[in-house]
Amino acid sequence: MYDVEKDGEFYTEFLDCKAKSSRLMGGVYIYELWNKSGVSIHVTQLYTMYHPSKTNYPEDESVGYNVPEPDLIYYCEPEMPILRADRESIARFKTWVEALLVLEEKAESEHNLSLYEHLKSELEQADDYLKGFLSPQNKLIYEQNLNDRHRNVIWHSVDRFLKSIHEEHPLLEAYIKDHLVIGKVCYWKAPQ
Repeated sequence: MYDVEKDGEFYTEFLDCKAKSSRLMGGVYIYELWNKSGVSIHVTQLYTMYHPSKTNYPEDESVGYNVPEPDLIYYCEPEMPILRADRESIARFKTWVEALLVLEEKAESEHNLSLYEHLKSELEQADDYLKGFLSPQNKLIYEQNLNDRHRNVIWHSVDRFLKSIHEEHPLLEAYIKDHLVIGKVCYWKAPQ
């Protein structure tokens, strides 16, 4: 059963903690979602509310400087993850690298120092090049999805805030964890 009074006590306690930890963005995200209880907010929209894009505002010539509209929120469209390179291109490149390795071995066995040094330099450049496309586990790297990046930033910010109140306010921390949902869509679970 929902207890309005208990919710109000937690909210007052939360506002006090938020004021003490004003440097932590997690409190700001919780505040935004708690005040819009039951309303779903896309993670990118929540992120851009407090991290606006670097869009240049149109200049107001009558005043002579940039005047932003007061309630304007710049929303970044969600992106799909994009591969940095396809498997075929990487396979062809690796075949070329294997050929270089064979030539390097041959140059070393024949004591052709200049060719050996040249091939070694080429192989180092190839290795650096591949690091841009393959993870340490040899998996293809995707350009990160903005939704995931924003969700991670918000989640880590909220986590830092919750850790900061853990010692003094464990009940408030548990209450927030029970009601706060952070995902592709973020919201504060409305009381039943």
